[in-house]
Amino acid sequence: MTTPAQAIKAECRRCKGGQLFRCESKVCKLSPDAYTCRSSVRRIGAHCRDCNGDDHPRECVGRYLDGTTCGLHPFRLGKNPERPKRTLSPEQRAKMEATLAKNRSRIVGQMRFQAVGSTISSGVRG
Repeated sequence: MTTPAQAIKAECRRCKGGQLFRCESKVCKLSPDAYTCRSSVRRIGAHCRDCNGDDHPRECVGRYLDGTTCGLHPFRLGKNPERPKRTLSPEQRAKMEATLAKNRSRIVGQMRFQAVGSTISSGVRG
């Protein structure tokens, strides 16, 4: 399996007719100058949305009109399929949910305090 960066290089070579030099395109989402995201996978996702339409990269068949295979196809959804998914054990999940609940209640409490403080300070004007 190729990496996203290798897939971008191969696509740029195909686009430029086999030549490998710095692309000067200002509209191609694969170019770091045109699309400022540093992630290769996200640039591929943006390029595929341009190619197939905003809502249709899932429907891409991964073939060019001349019948060759697109090297960007595995990464078309903006995710790397080879990257292992993070799995949590039940204990880790319970700990994470407890931490989120604790932080959520703390943030809500701070928001209430700020809201009450802002009404009191706004009512006192001289």
